[in-house]
Amino acid sequence: MNKRRLSGLLVLGCFGALLAACTPAAKPFECTDKIGCMTIAPGASVHIAYALVVAGPDAVLGEDSKRGVELAIDDKGMFRGHKIELTGEDTGCNAEGGQAAAQKLAADKTIVAVIGTSCSSEARVAAPVLRDAGFTMISPSNTAPDLTKPDKHVAGYMRTAHNDELQGAVAAAFAYTTKGIEKAATIHDGSIYSQSLAEVFAKKFKELGGEIVAGEAVQPTDTDMRPVLTNISAAGPQLIYYPCFTSAAAFITSQAKEVPEFIYELFPVLLQMKHRRGGDLSGGQQQQLAIGRALASRPRLLILDEPTEGIQPSVIKEIGAVIKKLAERGDMAILLVEQFYDFAAELADQYLVMSRGEIVQQGRGENMESEGVRGLVTI
Repeated sequence: MNKRRLSGLLVLGCFGALLAACTPAAKPFECTDKIGCMTIAPGASVHIAYALVVAGPDAVLGEDSKRGVELAIDDKGMFRGHKIELTGEDTGCNAEGGQAAAQKLAADKTIVAVIGTSCSSEARVAAPVLRDAGFTMISPSNTAPDLTKPDKHVAGYMRTAHNDELQGAVAAAFAYTTKGIEKAATIHDGSIYSQSLAEVFAKKFKELGGEIVAGEAVQPTDTDMRPVLTNISAAGPQLIYYPCFTSAAAFITSQAKEVPEFIYELFPVLLQMKHRRGGDLSGGQQQQLAIGRALASRPRLLILDEPTEGIQPSVIKEIGAVIKKLAERGDMAILLVEQFYDFAAELADQYLVMSRGEIVQQGRGENMESEGVRGLVTI
């Protein structure tokens, strides 16, 4: 009985061997991916690299992404029995940095894929280099619309962030529809990201019915934003949209809140009342505030329309002293429209008398009394 069983096992074993011999051999792997494939040897690591801005004033952008990658690697642990290795290059948030980082990474044939870049300007030059090296690149923060447009897309490039056409439009809709802003200004720092967002915001804001009263540009390395902010202030926007990178944006934010010291020197009461809302000031203080706001833009021409109307005598005297001081500085022309004869006569270098839209008399301020101007403006 045992012999029969053994014979049966031998027969089955031979039959299994025959079947194995008849099974076709596995075909060798054939890579059909357009940018190439990679073989990782047993025991070798899966090498992922980052191309992010991790140094300089904009480092916070790349550091956040890099830490996210490190957390994901810690969570994943192993990939199909392989350890995951992370190395990388700083990209500087500019085209030059992106080009240099891509060339260094492309030379390392152990890299499987690249996480990056932080900034769109880097991606435009880095993506073709990494594609040619056979790398996939996935960006956590590029937003320039053209990077994923079919006619400009580079093979192997992907991103997980929205693009500027969405982001800028949403910001414009929030400003106009939700906040009721009708006049806005924009500032960009010359980068692809910043300029694209400012353009999309302006376009959508105008489509909604808003007005872009000023559009300014700065450099990412600028530290004095006052000239640009002065120009914008003169246009009277209710909101400034400035999608700039960290350094420039910080200077714009801090300096936009500044009040030029000379304003407080001219109107000390405004310094005392700086923590009050404008509507809580007295009539005279509100008039001084209005003049101060006009002066903050450092105009070459200051137009004052009846600044004494409804104002108490002591404040009229203070405003008159300020106008005289401004005139003596000689860096701006002052056009004073006034019916209070004594106030105008004390300040005028030249005078014009208008009646029903026409100039009926003009001359030097010092001659106003002798030339009968008082009688012309007396009601």
